[in-house]
Amino acid sequence: MLVAALALAAVWATQFALLAPTNFTRTDEWLYVSLTSRGIVDCPHMQRPLALLWALPGALLPHRFVGFHLTDGVYVLLTGWLVFLLARRLSGDVVLALLAGVFALVWAPRDMNRLLTVQATVAAGPTCATLLAFVLLVEAWARRRALLLVLAGAVAFVTVRSYEATAALMLGGPLLVLWLAGVRSRRGWIWAGAFGGVVAVAVALTALFLRRPEASYQFALGFDPRPFAVLRRLALQFGLHLLPLFAPPPALMTLAVGVAVAVFLAGYGLVATSIAMSTAMSHRRGNACSSPPLPLRGEGQGGGSMNEERARGRPAVAGLVALGAVLAALGYLPFCLLSSIQSATRTQFLSGPGIALLLAAAFTLAASFLPARGRLVGLGVLGAWVVAFGTGNTVAMQRLWTRMSSYSAQTSLLRQLTARMPDVRAHTLVVLIDGNDAFPAIFTFRHAIGYLYDQRAAGIVWGAADYLYSFTFDEEGVRLEPWNAIRGAWRDEPTRYGYGELIVARGGAEGRLALLRDWPPELPPLPPSARYDPEARIVRGGPAVRAQQILYEQTLTVRDGVTSDLMRRQEGAR
Repeated sequence: MLVAALALAAVWATQFALLAPTNFTRTDEWLYVSLTSRGIVDCPHMQRPLALLWALPGALLPHRFVGFHLTDGVYVLLTGWLVFLLARRLSGDVVLALLAGVFALVWAPRDMNRLLTVQATVAAGPTCATLLAFVLLVEAWARRRALLLVLAGAVAFVTVRSYEATAALMLGGPLLVLWLAGVRSRRGWIWAGAFGGVVAVAVALTALFLRRPEASYQFALGFDPRPFAVLRRLALQFGLHLLPLFAPPPALMTLAVGVAVAVFLAGYGLVATSIAMSTAMSHRRGNACSSPPLPLRGEGQGGGSMNEERARGRPAVAGLVALGAVLAALGYLPFCLLSSIQSATRTQFLSGPGIALLLAAAFTLAASFLPARGRLVGLGVLGAWVVAFGTGNTVAMQRLWTRMSSYSAQTSLLRQLTARMPDVRAHTLVVLIDGNDAFPAIFTFRHAIGYLYDQRAAGIVWGAADYLYSFTFDEEGVRLEPWNAIRGAWRDEPTRYGYGELIVARGGAEGRLALLRDWPPELPPLPPSARYDPEARIVRGGPAVRAQQILYEQTLTVRDGVTSDLMRRQEGAR
């Protein structure tokens, strides 16, 4: 167990080292940082009262973006360990379980969101928690401990209320109990029903909200439950997850791939050696007692041939292949109900454990037809294949994020802004005319400014999407209106700002920012009685705003052997 855990941790390290802590979309990062910094985890417009629970550890660490990155990485590592424990309990085969854990760590070949710094925490955390609920559930049955069953139900309830997409996968929990107990076990059905009932209650609470008009997030994604459309999307998702096994990634011939494969083979070899030594010791003890040793799973009894012994285990392993496919399908299902989901974005978190079990069991089944001495070698080669292709895809996706990430554009603008206005008076509104489209939605900039100035200021972006927030100019100033759904949970009420409380900034297409001393023509005309005086809102010479340190975190990362400072202070930095 310890050797396998260390082997999985070593493989995880080869993957985590490839990822930059600056992989950003242009939308949710500053929202999550702002809310979690105030201990807010509720996203009521999504009916996820615990949505940001899994992001909280990142917010508590000194370096916020690095903290979120580490938090996400820990969730992935824990997922690998939990998949190992679950597969070991289901199969009794340590090698199969090791492969499943490794595949859960390395194989998400088309999901770009798996590499995100901040956003990934709210999907990786629930995935890890789902696996924790499953492990508690199967251990509860194996040990006949009702307390573990209660804990499994509690974890499941919290997880579904944080991310409703986990509900379908959670309904696979009863299948795990029945796999261990057998379909004829009355007590097994009771335990499976108890767990499924908790999940059903959590789903019912979510469904009640989704009937309300403010449940805009889910409906905006295009709910489409037509059976043939769902099946078509399901087939698409399986293809996006499995077909890359047969398509060498463009970054296959890189040092990172070689290191990952070498680390995997070393760990795999140690685990295999440990099993062989344990088996030999067991046989020696058995001979010393003049009685035959108890058979390991896959070993024969009664002197039958090795081919017969392997054949008897094949139906069970084939069943694990099917179980993995079912769990993967349940992981995909919530996304397959949405017409807007036509790629692997966000879909390979929850389905990953099922695919990992499917592949590990399928490889074990295939290797069972090899000669006895070649079985472990064959499994090692197949495992190395997945590790190589998975790592190559991760390297390729990270290269894309290095070009696509909005981190540089957003932090450059915010550094220039905080350099020109180190602090502001309370009740200040920053109006951004964003020529670089760094902040495409109002809520992103509103929460970036709120965080950087300790909630003494807010921000809006002229011409940006008004999701969650809208604003209007009138004779008295600007009225900023949060949506009704978020006001109470986020402590964010409608607020009016007079023209004398505004600071207007313009971001140029080349990334340069300027504070405007005169009222710009792009905005509605200034009323005759209004006075615009941005300098009066700026506070200089006082203590630094501690939250602004997030803009200057220095992080050294390695990309293809080149060490680069991804957070070097840019022009305009203090």
